[in-house]
Amino acid sequence: MPAPRRLLLLASVSAAVTIPAAADAAVFCVEKPECPGLDMTLPSALAEAASTAADDRIELGPVTFPSASHVYDPQIDAGNVEIVGMGRTETILRNQNASEKPALQILDKVGGNKHRVASLGVQIGTSGVLDAYGLSAAGLVEDVAITNPLANNTLMLGLELLGGGELRNSTITLKNAGGDPEKFIAVFARGNKNLIDRATLDAGRGVVVEKDTRITRSTIRARGSFGVQVCKSLLRIDNTLVRFQGAVDGIQNRASCASGDVLSRTEARQVTLRGDGSAGSVGITCSAYDDEDPSQMLVRGTIIDGVDHDLGLYASDSATCTGDVGSSRLDLTSVVKEGTGTKTLTNAGGNTPVDPGFVNPGIGDFRLKAGSSMIDQGPAGPIDPAIESTVDLAGKPRNVNGKGVGTPRRDIGAYEWQPQGVGFSGGDDPDPEPKPPVDENPPATDQP
Repeated sequence: MPAPRRLLLLASVSAAVTIPAAADAAVFCVEKPECPGLDMTLPSALAEAASTAADDRIELGPVTFPSASHVYDPQIDAGNVEIVGMGRTETILRNQNASEKPALQILDKVGGNKHRVASLGVQIGTSGVLDAYGLSAAGLVEDVAITNPLANNTLMLGLELLGGGELRNSTITLKNAGGDPEKFIAVFARGNKNLIDRATLDAGRGVVVEKDTRITRSTIRARGSFGVQVCKSLLRIDNTLVRFQGAVDGIQNRASCASGDVLSRTEARQVTLRGDGSAGSVGITCSAYDDEDPSQMLVRGTIIDGVDHDLGLYASDSATCTGDVGSSRLDLTSVVKEGTGTKTLTNAGGNTPVDPGFVNPGIGDFRLKAGSSMIDQGPAGPIDPAIESTVDLAGKPRNVNGKGVGTPRRDIGAYEWQPQGVGFSGGDDPDPEPKPPVDENPPATDQP
């Protein structure tokens, strides 16, 4: 695995993975007396699982493990492996201080087997001198909480998501003690076909996408840097809330990165992007700096709010940047275009610059209230679940006929307004499901 220091260069929904049990599957028990398997230390269990062809399950007890860098490194076709704890606050792994290695590293080297890490917490600590990692894995990571209990100012990465990796129902929170916010990254999606689903991410920079990635039904809070940075890759993002602070981009679609594929393309569907009003801030950008590396963006059913410029198109020399926007809350007069390259923006219609009508943006509630102009104004037609969720960020149905007339169609933004009897309405939710999380400490600049 490359050292996380390489991340400094970046500063310039399928079903859940299931692992079939083999007849000779083994269970290893680590600090868990009631576990019906072989008692082992965590390093021994990882080594044993990596050295046999059987499928393996490693069960971790309710323990905070000493700071260390644990590695699953198969040298043979080692079968599938599950590493399962007792819960996010019960089983805790901590990275090794003053090292650039994660607390847990799952290497996907032989056989393309299924990996699953679940129901545990990862705490990142650092001496303040070297870079710090939380977790590095392919396969499925679910019900995991990654945090840095003590804020610091060094380079920090919560999760390195490798090819085919999935992050589900998890949280990553990285606190910054005054360092460069670009160096505090919640997720770095490196390999192809990654998925981030129902995740809550809070860091200086939200997600760095280096290969094809989909983000769905997630909440991203970027405190001082990009919400999502796309590095010559395909990003599909839907039914997601992205909040960001400062003179930055909510989603930066960038074709000048040192790695990634040739084409950089962002497709945003049913997304709510909210800046803090800073001068120079942009909702979504596409940037191209080489004629061999074009940049594209497609925007549908998306709210862009609280920014200086809703869209940005940048192209230098003979490079090409193209955008296609429709059925969204954005102001086409606020678009900024720079550079001598080709910059083309297609208006597919249905866009509006009016106030979104959020329930209470001052406390982080970006649902739509009754009477919002976003209701029934999003894209029409059927939903393709391969690229867009059939439910919204709160788990409520999409394509609800909010006004009760005409053909049902999506609302604009990450949340679908629900008439009474279907879901919540105007902030009053008769359904017992939890409401969106309230920001208990919003910055003073993030008021409506």
